[in-house]
Amino acid sequence: PGSYIAEVKPSKGNTGVLSPVSLIHFDYLLWTNKNVSDETVYKTVRAMYENEADLKASSPLWKSFHAKNMGKDQHLAYHPGAMKFYKEVGLR
Repeated sequence: PGSYIAEVKPSKGNTGVLSPVSLIHFDYLLWTNKNVSDETVYKTVRAMYENEADLKASSPLWKSFHAKNMGKDQHLAYHPGAMKFYKEVGLR
């Protein structure tokens, strides 16, 4: 669910991409159990949202992370704690 086609252009970080090419992309998701408290999930997504720069500085794996996209419809159920935060900041 949630995969999409996007163009990737040649660049220093795209080894092997010699000309623009369309590839399947998907967003990384943070999964949790429905029994995790709303408060814990709320605090987790809030910390991620408010600390985008720190996450990006921590590892290249966060390079494409954009807090404004956290509430994107993935066609899956969101935890109520996450939904509460996303609604507060206007992401849902």
